[in-house]
Amino acid sequence: MDNVVLGVTVKDRLSFKMNPYFEMGGDFYRLHLGVRVDGSSTALPTVQWSVHPDVKGSLTVLNNALEFYAGLNGGQQMVTYSDLTRMNPFVRSNADLEITKVKLGFDGGFRANIMKTLDLHVGVRYRQTENDPFFGDAASSYAPHNSFLVYYDATRTVSVLANVRWLAFDKLTVDA
Repeated sequence: MDNVVLGVTVKDRLSFKMNPYFEMGGDFYRLHLGVRVDGSSTALPTVQWSVHPDVKGSLTVLNNALEFYAGLNGGQQMVTYSDLTRMNPFVRSNADLEITKVKLGFDGGFRANIMKTLDLHVGVRYRQTENDPFFGDAASSYAPHNSFLVYYDATRTVSVLANVRWLAFDKLTVDA
């Protein structure tokens, strides 16, 4: 295998975030109303601005034994090499670093304290994203066969979350 040094491009990168919000709550509810303003650039002086909602709320019933929650959000994030290696440690070192944009994000679900020793959490998450990174094979004549290229594409993902926690003893908790 030939050892080839690949060119590295240095780019100016800028990220600006502002998230003003208002929160209120009572014995059985919490409300978070805000807006998220993001500015990002990988090629100065051009800056991409976006404004997204930052809204969350929850309602508890049955003496705080059952909580319903929902949220709506979005925003931009500059992808770093550290982010990519956390997702895939075999990514090539000269990967393009783009700006990931969550155009629409929704979270919702419920948490229940069924007994003193048993908790349940069920939720759903939806994300509509531009420039979401994913990894593909870098097998070519000049690339090592044990590395991956980064590709960016628009994605829509739905995740279902479920968690059960059982407190078996004072110092032993079982999570599933």
